[in-house]
Amino acid sequence: MSTVRWGLVLLLLAGCSGGGSTGTTADTRLVVTGGDLGPQTEFLTLVRGGVPVHEATVTINGTALSETASGQYSGTLPAALGTGSAVNLMVIDGTDTVTGTANIPAAPTVTSPANNTMFQQGSPIPLVWTAASNPDRFLAGIEDSDGFAVVDSLGGSARTATLVTTNLSIDVTSVIGFVVAYQNGSFTGNAHPASRMNVRQISQQVPLQLTVR
Repeated sequence: MSTVRWGLVLLLLAGCSGGGSTGTTADTRLVVTGGDLGPQTEFLTLVRGGVPVHEATVTINGTALSETASGQYSGTLPAALGTGSAVNLMVIDGTDTVTGTANIPAAPTVTSPANNTMFQQGSPIPLVWTAASNPDRFLAGIEDSDGFAVVDSLGGSARTATLVTTNLSIDVTSVIGFVVAYQNGSFTGNAHPASRMNVRQISQQVPLQLTVR
C-alpha cells in the first residue's frame, strides 16, 4: 500500500499502474508505458535506454497522439470505446515498429461502503466491489480534496481492499473511494518486457466522511 499525491482523473501513477523499469542505457528496446489508456482519453510515455523518445509516430485505433512533453504522448479518440473493445496501439520510432493490443476491461462497481458512510480517521476503510470479469489487476484507493491518495494494487481476482487513513491530514473530513481495473496488454516488435499499456476502466466515485482526530 502506498500514499501519493495525484489527480484521480489523470491516474498517472506509473508505479501503481504497472509501469516498470525504463531499462539500462545499453538496452535499446522501447519501453511503452500507458498512464493510462482509457475508453477515450489516451496518455503514454516512450523511453529507450533511459532516454525519452521524441518525434515518434504514435496511433491508437488509427488516431494520432501528439507529443505534449518530453517522451509523453496524448490524445482523444473520436468516440468512447465500450467494454471489451480493442485498443490497438502502434508506435513507429526510426526503423522500429512496436504494436500493442488490449481490451477495455469491465468497469468495477463499488458496493460497499455506501455513499457518505462515516469512518473514524485513523481507522481502516474497507472497499468491496464487483466486476463482470477479472482484469490483470485492480487499483483500489481513497483520495482527499487536495489530491492526496492512499492506493493498493491487487490481483485481478480481488474484490476487496482495506485502505489506511493514518497518513491523511488531521483536518480531512471527507474522501472519495474508487477502484480501477487494468489490462496490461501484449506487444510485438522491439518492446521492453517492462512495457504496459495500462488500459483501464474506473468505478464510480464513492464519497465517504471522516471524523476528525
